[in-house]
Amino acid sequence: FIHGTAADKSSWRALVALLRERVRATVYDRRGTAAWPIADEDHSPSVHDHAEDAADVIRVLRGRPVHICAASFGAVVALDLMKRRPDLVSSAVLFEPALSGDDRVSAVPRDLCDEVERLIGEGEPER
Repeated sequence: FIHGTAADKSSWRALVALLRERVRATVYDRRGTAAWPIADEDHSPSVHDHAEDAADVIRVLRGRPVHICAASFGAVVALDLMKRRPDLVSSAVLFEPALSGDDRVSAVPRDLCDEVERLIGEGEPER
């Protein structure tokens, strides 16, 4: 589970409690939370930095493809992770990815959005 901005891993508490007996659920705090403060105030981590952190969590805990559930900016992190490290993700549920039209802000690449739309249109949303 990857949380959004202005949240931390506790935002998944109720959902994880419901799933606990059925699946192994892992939550973690992204950089910038109270549990993982950013040491250098001048360097904000990029989407790629957050995606690499998620990849590290997957490699340490499991090392094989996982199912991801992510919300808001966490969903953008998940999309970047799937783009860069498809070998680590088997599926994803993304709730309200925070997409931006501003080139100065990391966003999901247009070609990735087009590919998702194409697959849905072809009746292959699982891909």
